[in-house]
Amino acid sequence: MEKATSSLCDVQCRTVESILCEMLRAFLQLRQMVTLEVRQLIFEQVVLLIATGFGLGSLPWMPGTFGSLLGIPLAWWLWGQPLTRQLLVITALLAVGVPLCHWASRWLGGGDAAQIVADEYFAHWFFWEWPQPIDGGY
Repeated sequence: MEKATSSLCDVQCRTVESILCEMLRAFLQLRQMVTLEVRQLIFEQVVLLIATGFGLGSLPWMPGTFGSLLGIPLAWWLWGQPLTRQLLVITALLAVGVPLCHWASRWLGGGDAAQIVADEYFAHWFFWEWPQPIDGGY
């Protein structure tokens, strides 16, 4: 009788253990899904914050003009840098800016949304820096 009770107890323990194990798995999957959704939301908000020029793109008048003002310090800093550093920074800005503006455009409804001013301030250096004369004079 004791052996039968022992085996019944083992079956019940395994069942309870399997139920608890399944509940834990379900909880971990739910936690992972929520974490992914929260991470996605944070990522979207950061991308939109940068793409809109930290809110300057939301101004009701001349958002691109005010957004391009963010590029002046960058252009001024790049002005005194060696050509290799300029090219590295420009490459990094393009590598980050193009996908960033693309994602922000999709999240804001597609097209060339007026709120997106990152293309203005990421490319502002171009009009200050390029073309520079090779000999240093005009």
